[in-house]
Amino acid sequence: MAQFLGTVQLGGFYNNGTILKRPTKPWRPDSTPSGASGNGDIPQMSGSMANYTIGDTPAAVANRLQWHKIKDGDKTLLICDRVILVSVSWDDLNAQGYVTGKIVTIDGAKYKCRLLTGGSNYRNALDAYAGGTPTNNEWDRFITREEVITGLPAPLSSDLDTSQNATDVTSAHNQFWNWLYVYSWCQETYAANAASRAHRGYDSARCWNRNSASLRHVTFGFRPVLEVLNTDPLVSDTDRDLGD
Repeated sequence: MAQFLGTVQLGGFYNNGTILKRPTKPWRPDSTPSGASGNGDIPQMSGSMANYTIGDTPAAVANRLQWHKIKDGDKTLLICDRVILVSVSWDDLNAQGYVTGKIVTIDGAKYKCRLLTGGSNYRNALDAYAGGTPTNNEWDRFITREEVITGLPAPLSSDLDTSQNATDVTSAHNQFWNWLYVYSWCQETYAANAASRAHRGYDSARCWNRNSASLRHVTFGFRPVLEVLNTDPLVSDTDRDLGD
């Protein structure tokens, strides 16, 4: 049984060494969802994904990345609470090792940075709103909370329906995971087409769909996951509580 260990601030996202502000409107930057205050402010990839890195925790709180910390068996995961880069393709992320895992160092501790697993196919025929399969993928276990984990919010029916509206923007579930109006690339190749890759979110917290691995668009983005690799007990000291 997985455990939720709280939300922490750790690390920053950099473009050619320059820190990027954590998005405060974490949805597509070319459009405004119903009920929101304007277009999103997630950065769009410019140039190569090789120019972007996750590095040491910046002094400014507004620039720190936020993660939900989950103990999953013998693994400790930090799942970013929002997409931090759009207009990036699955192929771009894979070329830099971010699909299945790239070693990054933050504040002296090592992590494997990767994408969430999200399932390789539609769960119910071609119903994009039924979830992904296999059902033990991380998106459905943790974000959709099909595995009941104390401390993680359960989506309401309005978070799972097929329409986007003002209720979605302010829902407790979306405020926690920021799935609205932006897709998160996941690891898997679509079972029915080897050229397509899985992505989750956008209209519904449970939405599963797929698109070309090479597609770059403002609706598709990078939501990183960190696996803790350093077993030194001092590693936990690098996690900055939200109250710091």
